[in-house]
Amino acid sequence: MIEVVSGHLGSGNWCFKSIDGITVLAHMQPFNRHNEFRIGPDQVLNYEIEESQNKKKHSKIRINLTGDRYCRAWVSSDDLNMLGQMVDSQQPAPEFKRENKIWVSGLIAFLIACVVFEFVK
Repeated sequence: MIEVVSGHLGSGNWCFKSIDGITVLAHMQPFNRHNEFRIGPDQVLNYEIEESQNKKKHSKIRINLTGDRYCRAWVSSDDLNMLGQMVDSQQPAPEFKRENKIWVSGLIAFLIACVVFEFVK
C-alpha cells in the first residue's frame, strides 16, 4: 500500500496489482466505470528516497512520472521492490476487461425503455 501525500496523483491510498504479469499502481474509485484508475510501468520513470524511518520501515519517496509529473508518498520497504519492478519495465497498463456481458446492458436498456414508454402512454 502506498500513501500518496502530495503531487499530481492527489492524495490517498494506492496499491500494487499484478494484472497479466504486469505490475501496476491502482487507485480504487467507487463511482468510476472501471472501479479503479491505473498507472502502468511505462508512466513511472524513477523514484528517489527523500526520508527514511528505520523503526517503522517506511520511506518517504518522490515518484517521477512521465509528462513532468511527480508525487510524494510513504512506502513500505516491501513495496519499494514492486516499485523497482515498475521502473525496470516499460510495458503499458493492461486494458480493462468488460466484466458484464453486452446482453445484460441491452436487457437493462430495454427495461428502461419499457418503463419510459408506459409513463408516456
